[in-house]
Amino acid sequence: MCLIVEYKPVFKLTADIFDDFSMMNDDGIGIMAAVNGRVKVSKHITVRDAIAAHQQLSAVPHFLHFRMRTHGAVSIDNVHPYDCGHGIYLMHNGIITDMPHDTELSDTGVFVRDIVTPLFGICKNPHSALRSRAFKAIIDLYADGQRLVFMDGEGPVIFGEQWHIVTKKEIKRCAGMRVSNTYAWGYQYPTRCDWDELEDLRAYRLPSHVPSHIPRLDYQPDYQPDYQPIPDYEQSAFGAVDDDIAILQSGGRRAIENMIWSDPDAAADVLEALL
Repeated sequence: MCLIVEYKPVFKLTADIFDDFSMMNDDGIGIMAAVNGRVKVSKHITVRDAIAAHQQLSAVPHFLHFRMRTHGAVSIDNVHPYDCGHGIYLMHNGIITDMPHDTELSDTGVFVRDIVTPLFGICKNPHSALRSRAFKAIIDLYADGQRLVFMDGEGPVIFGEQWHIVTKKEIKRCAGMRVSNTYAWGYQYPTRCDWDELEDLRAYRLPSHVPSHIPRLDYQPDYQPDYQPIPDYEQSAFGAVDDDIAILQSGGRRAIENMIWSDPDAAADVLEALL
C-alpha cells in the first residue's frame, strides 16, 4: 500500500520520523524533486541511505515514497518513482488490480510498462498530455481515488482523493505536510487506523514486525486480462473532446489497451485530438 510524503523545507523530517514511516513500509524509499527543469531521482533500500539523500535535498521541495511490497520483488527496480519516459516519473499509493502478473515487477511497474509509457510514447507532447483532462480520465480507469504523483521538470501533477494533512497533534515538526494516508504509519506517532475496517489491506503481505493481531496473507492475482478489441470501438466517431473522453470511459481499460496495442497510429490521432 505504501506511503507518499510531500516534503517542503519548512518541515523537519528527522530520523525517528523516517523510522516510523518505514516501520510498515520497509521495502525501499524513493525520492524525486524537480530541480532546474529536470527530475532528480534517488532510490534506496535502507533507511540510512534515504535519510542521507533527503538531507542533501532538504532545501528543495520533493516527494518521498515508502514502499510496502504487495506485488513483485523487493528490489531497487521496484522502489518508486518509476521512469515513464520523456523525463516523467511516477509515485503511487494503492494497488492497481487486474494487471498482468509479474513475479519480479510490482503492479505499479506493470502499469507503467504496459500502459503509461506506451501512452506517452504516442503523444506528440507527453508533458501537455500529463496535465490534460483526458489523461486524468485514463488514470481514473485504472486507479480511481488512489494517490499518484507524476513529476516532470515543470513540477508535480497530483492525482487522487483523501490526501491527509498532518496536524500538530500528530507530528508537530511536520504540521501541514501532505501525506497519502495515515493507515500505513508506524506506531510512534498516533494514527486513526481501525484495522478491523481495512479489509483490503488484510489481503496483502505486511512486514514481519507488524503486531501479530494483524493477519498476514499472501496475495496472488488470479485474473489475467486479455487485450481483445471492444466491438465497434474502432468504428466510433470521435467528435468533441468530452465525447472522446466519454468513449474512453465507457470502453474502459480494454478500450485503452486496444488503442495502445492494436492500433497505435489511431490511438495517436485520438490522443492528439483530446490533448
